[in-house]
Amino acid sequence: MKIVIDESQRIELSAEIADWHVNEIFSDNPCILDEDGNESYTEEAQDMFNSTYGEIEEILSKIFIKEGE
Repeated sequence: MKIVIDESQRIELSAEIADWHVNEIFSDNPCILDEDGNESYTEEAQDMFNSTYGEIEEILSKIFIKEGE
């Protein structure tokens, strides 16, 4: 039996886990500041986040169903 979860909560959970993973892998600092002072991942860290996020979404889809499905 799968657990019902709100889509926004599932997205937030996936992003939080992926962010944690990226920060564990890139312990020196996975972020850079642009000329406006906005913080974002380095290209390598962003690629890792995207890949990890996709894998987490796949795992969570085996446990949770979206609300309304």
